[in-house]
Amino acid sequence: MQKQEIINPYELSKDVKLNKQKTFYSKRKAIKYLQAKATHFKVTKKLFKQLDQTGRLLPDKSKFGFGRYSEYKLDLYAYETQPR
Repeated sequence: MQKQEIINPYELSKDVKLNKQKTFYSKRKAIKYLQAKATHFKVTKKLFKQLDQTGRLLPDKSKFGFGRYSEYKLDLYAYETQPR
């Protein structure tokens, strides 16, 4: 998978932001999404579990009890943790 450009989620238009907030990923797909976005750190299951336990990247709970991660939150995390 090619590395993708990290976009600034704060500068998105209202329509794009709403579409990103409606797009959800399972834990496995969220890890793959962050691996494609993050060039400055390696995303593993262990790191993802730590992020969940510390409350840094919380899933949106579905009615079935499984965690789903919105594309907007994943973009926000990748943007906020990139080196300055």
